[in-house]
Amino acid sequence: MGRSLLIAIIAGTAFQTLRKPFVGAMAYYCLAIWGPQYIWFWNFEGLRVSFITALSAMAALVVTSFSRGVNVSLLKNRVVFCVFLIWVSYVISYLFAPYVEAMGATPWRILIQQSKIILFFYISILLVDDLDKQRYFSYIMIAALIHLTFWANDQYLSQNWRAFNMGRLMGPDAPNAVSIYKDENKFAMFFVTGVPFLFYWGLHLAKHYLRYLAWLFVPFVWHAVFLTGSRGGLVGLAATVFAGVFFSRQKLKFTMILIPVFLLAFYFQAGNLLKNRTDTIVDYGGESSAEARLQSWDAAIGMMNAHPFTGVGPECFIKAMADFSPFQPRATHSTPLQFAAEIGVLSLCAYCWIIWQVLWNGLQNHRLLNQYGAVFKESEMPTLRYLNESGTVSFFGLAVCSLFLSLNYYEIFYFLLIINGFTTYHVRRKIMGSVKN
Repeated sequence: MGRSLLIAIIAGTAFQTLRKPFVGAMAYYCLAIWGPQYIWFWNFEGLRVSFITALSAMAALVVTSFSRGVNVSLLKNRVVFCVFLIWVSYVISYLFAPYVEAMGATPWRILIQQSKIILFFYISILLVDDLDKQRYFSYIMIAALIHLTFWANDQYLSQNWRAFNMGRLMGPDAPNAVSIYKDENKFAMFFVTGVPFLFYWGLHLAKHYLRYLAWLFVPFVWHAVFLTGSRGGLVGLAATVFAGVFFSRQKLKFTMILIPVFLLAFYFQAGNLLKNRTDTIVDYGGESSAEARLQSWDAAIGMMNAHPFTGVGPECFIKAMADFSPFQPRATHSTPLQFAAEIGVLSLCAYCWIIWQVLWNGLQNHRLLNQYGAVFKESEMPTLRYLNESGTVSFFGLAVCSLFLSLNYYEIFYFLLIINGFTTYHVRRKIMGSVKN
């Protein structure tokens, strides 16, 4: 029954993609962010769902280009160019970095994987090209958040301890596939980046009872993060809470309510594992504490200095660390430093510029929406505020955590860039149009 339903959904999605091309972009990011192929994996066996979805989206883009055209202006911004520079860095590193040959097929696999991610980032920018499409596109995160929050809490309540690794909840993972959520830190980051969408969606709902119903779900999301035992996830949650208060027009009210509620939730829900791990966030003594990260970061800086233009090679950090550090080789645990060490300084500069540009755009959009609110239709304002506030706060949490987590292949990063890029484009275009008139 489940497999038949899945086949029907695939066929329906492919047909709808040709009629409404943005559906293809939504389907791609559903697979990338929600990951139903890892939850109901037995229904997906033998079906090339990702390939069919990708092919449908590319066909829809071609059809759209010849029928009504595409808005290439959406690609003309610094963030999109910096993403291209990151891809160029991968190509240069694969061709010229010193440790590529020693890693066999792994660097090639990483290059192909990253090329696909960036290709569909560009395709999605062109397909999700108006405000209503962006709103529906953002609902992917809310739907995935609600379901995976239920899934995470259900593993705990049903005492499915096989889903836990040394007391830390892992995300859903198929037996014959590699899920990005198998790593507890990355699973925690999904909830960190998803909860602002749920919060701001509720904030801009017209009916108060729906708003409070959405907000009632937020503590369950926090509990899902606590179950992962991720210190990075905890820091990310704190960052989104404080950023959410900053964006609020009622700062005192939200400061008096949201922050105490978060602290109470941590005190009563976090459990001994996360509380004990939290005590070591700034503890620099011991192999199992922050000292391990400092050792990796020191090695990363050494690799960057030795190979500034090529890095050591895609996914070659652990292999190279033995030559740059006397300590046990381990993951970088820092997105910027992993970019710099593995694929060169150009990617580090591009990544840092993206972080700055997205957060600056979010702040500027917030100011412009307040200053030029009369320019926009009344029906537009709730959606624009929801997209800008949720996207910016979510990205801030991701950016903070990327300093000490390896999130280089995290597709939520590109999902948030799509939302921020369109919101910025739409706000500026509307204001510039009104000024000319």
